[in-house]
Amino acid sequence: MKILTEHLSGMGMEMVEPAVKVKNKPGHDTFQACYELGKKVGQAINAKLQA
Repeated sequence: MKILTEHLSGMGMEMVEPAVKVKNKPGHDTFQACYELGKKVGQAINAKLQA
């Protein structure tokens, strides 16, 4: 994940939140964190489009 984040930042992409990290089998908390991150990313995209 670190390599992907560095690559996207190097391309000038703005990171909304830190990536969700999980080891082994993801649980309900991990899926909830991914869902919340997706909402924040969507809100950030909408804000940029309306600006």
